[in-house]
Amino acid sequence: MFSKVSFLFLLPGLAWGFTFLTDGMKGWQKDEINFHFNPAGCSLPAEEIEAAIEDGLRAWNRVPTAKVRLRYEGRTGQSGPQDEPLIECSTSGLDESLGVTRIFTVNRRIYRGYIQLNSDSSSDSNIANYRGERLAIVLGHEMGHALGLGHSLSEEALMHYTIAGKEQLLLSQDDIDGVSFLYPRREPGDGAFGCGTLEALHDGGGAGGSGLLGVLG
Repeated sequence: MFSKVSFLFLLPGLAWGFTFLTDGMKGWQKDEINFHFNPAGCSLPAEEIEAAIEDGLRAWNRVPTAKVRLRYEGRTGQSGPQDEPLIECSTSGLDESLGVTRIFTVNRRIYRGYIQLNSDSSSDSNIANYRGERLAIVLGHEMGHALGLGHSLSEEALMHYTIAGKEQLLLSQDDIDGVSFLYPRREPGDGAFGCGTLEALHDGGGAGGSGLLGVLG
């Protein structure tokens, strides 16, 4: 099942356009999320993709208001959905999408997921055509999906549905707000007589979601 909830609060000087891959998304239960990479079938050298993976992880790890931390655990021979996010390449089935991320949830919590990168030699969206910084943008975007974020309504956001016009891997304030909403860092003022941590309260069972990235323009 695929569903998405959008947050667009129109307050003076404030507009949030981030979305989640499933309604009531709570993200991963753990604060440290390890990514793995299977280089089989990839249309770029494994080392080049690994460099882009590291860049993507660094971008999300720089968010000071989010408690989640991402790590690269190295190569694996596994494929498909895993208990820790897996990055792999697909030589067919992604059409003109640069990448697709699929997550699996129980009670709004992610427990499995994987990212597929387009390595179809017949596709214009083959990652071999998006090297260096643009490949890092693709990986950073898909990692956002792996964390539970959907596509942002903000064109400046890394999580916007297209990377058209983006030349640098940068998180916008909307990206920062989205990941901080899912993984809020508790501050010293939290608790008694403090502001506390913003949380979304939902009941519900299992579901799944997916996000894909394309290029327009």
